[in-house]
Amino acid sequence: MERRDRRHTPAPTARHAPRAPWRTAGLRGAVPALGAAAAIALGALTGCSAAAAPTVETVPAEDPLAGATRVSLADGASTVEGPGATVDGDAVAVSAGGTYVLAGSLGDGSVVVDAPGEEVVLVLDGVDLGSTAAAAVQVDAAASVAVELAEGSENAVRHTGTADGEDGGCVRSAADLSVRGEGSLSASSDAGDCLYSDGDLTLEGGTCELSAGDDGAHAEGALTVSGGSHTVTGCTEGLEGAQVVVTGGEVDVTSSDDGVNASGEGDDLAIGISGGTVRMTAGGDGLDSNGSLTVSGGDVIVACVGEADGALDYETDCSVTGGTLVAAGGGMPAVPTECGQPVVAAGFGSEVAADTAVTLSRDGADDLSFTLPAASTYAVVSGPDVVAGETYTVTWEGGSAEAAVADGSVTRAGSSVGGPGGAPGGAGAPEGGAPEPPSGDGAGAGMPGGEPPAKPEGDGEPPTDAPEPPDGAPGGGRSGSGSGDGSAAGDGWGGTTRQA
Repeated sequence: MERRDRRHTPAPTARHAPRAPWRTAGLRGAVPALGAAAAIALGALTGCSAAAAPTVETVPAEDPLAGATRVSLADGASTVEGPGATVDGDAVAVSAGGTYVLAGSLGDGSVVVDAPGEEVVLVLDGVDLGSTAAAAVQVDAAASVAVELAEGSENAVRHTGTADGEDGGCVRSAADLSVRGEGSLSASSDAGDCLYSDGDLTLEGGTCELSAGDDGAHAEGALTVSGGSHTVTGCTEGLEGAQVVVTGGEVDVTSSDDGVNASGEGDDLAIGISGGTVRMTAGGDGLDSNGSLTVSGGDVIVACVGEADGALDYETDCSVTGGTLVAAGGGMPAVPTECGQPVVAAGFGSEVAADTAVTLSRDGADDLSFTLPAASTYAVVSGPDVVAGETYTVTWEGGSAEAAVADGSVTRAGSSVGGPGGAPGGAGAPEGGAPEPPSGDGAGAGMPGGEPPAKPEGDGEPPTDAPEPPDGAPGGGRSGSGSGDGSAAGDGWGGTTRQA
């Protein structure tokens, strides 16, 4: 049976000239008028009025907190509406997974989560919670806990007792912990950490001000900052974890010891910054990794004010492949071992005051400029606008130096700046130039001129009272890291120098 093609095929028509567009405004305006008149006439014939405009019903947005358990905090009078939580005096206990909205204040109370294997969300919506005993928010068991700061809310959590270690702090979790939302959190702890996790800790959002007797934020696993604004003051160490990763957001740290520290057990300790803004002033090391240190993006401004520490410190290797880096201070400087973009290490020869402007310029234009975050004798800088193969003038108040920027290695300018891993530099250079090489037939990098000293008599064994060489030397610094930056001249304890 023949199948008939049901597709519509237009019948052939005679060719006509294309329709001309309307040529007068009057006719153009008459068309809708005729349409309206026809509608009225049709209504008269049918006995119906013109159709009314359709009614658009507005559907309210679904409340994301609908069904959440509500906890109202009040000294001696806290209440719970919904399942999963109970109140005993000034202690709130959460025993099941779900979302809990907390509001109100407790002068000396606690929120304890014990929900093994469950996911718990604690929404802080105008909370003022203090504790003098254990941590103000204590997670004994859960799959994960998120502290969500309700939009526009202001929240305060504080620990004013003397308990520390495993007992103190503001928020202490045995499970993975995250902080998110669009509200604010002020957390202070006389002893212990403000935020602590036995697992991973993620700062995703919110505006947090942390003041701690120990660490501002601490994770036994990975500590990640991906969003929000986080200010840490009055702490021993700012951020600490086995891995500290910054991909976004803002971090501002003022610490008495290390600003950011990667520490713990294992061979995967690392600091990695790929985005966001990181600023810190540290009494110890600025960025201190007991493994590797990588800067691949973001804006990083680090100041070390400790005399025996450095703005950069690492155990194995340090890579700078992107972003903007300013690492300055007056202690023991270190430079990267791998440079995916140009890095300049400028030695000022003497201490330069905080807030002094420093510029890297070529052909009269500034490719990189910054102000020193603290009084400094050196600055290690890198930025995407600094071009390898070009000669720059590094200028600061009271001095300047030339730098022929190299590709793939650290370029030195001015006085010598230290080697990898926190090693001190050489004896330094006159302002604006490199030191003269020592004279003598056998003089090499770091060797005095003249004949080498005579070999002592005896069996060749070193004296038993000889001092031990610095850890990691030769070829590394205080942390025993790296093999240099690829340039030729010696630099103190085995680091390397490229003098401009």
